[in-house]
Amino acid sequence: MALIEASHAFFTQKRTGARTALAMFSDASEILARLLEGGHSTIAGRLAGAFRNIGRERIADDIVRSMQAADYTVREIDPFDIRLELSLPRRETSPYAGRTGR
Repeated sequence: MALIEASHAFFTQKRTGARTALAMFSDASEILARLLEGGHSTIAGRLAGAFRNIGRERIADDIVRSMQAADYTVREIDPFDIRLELSLPRRETSPYAGRTGR
């Protein structure tokens, strides 16, 4: 829910925390339910762009396709000001492990 409430600025001001939170998702189902429930098409576009930025293309595609299937218009926008060339783990046991690089 916090990522849905996060502003565009959060992704540029708190890059590490935002990427760590995004890396915790293994699929789009949990966040997608909340996006659809609230009709958050703009936020869906921002989150799809953020997931794509960290290399989670499948999650980004699932968000965009599902929102469009529900008749929402989604314009994907990468909220990060830079793209890191690193491979984030698919799922950590703790969000702190992703921040410390372990």
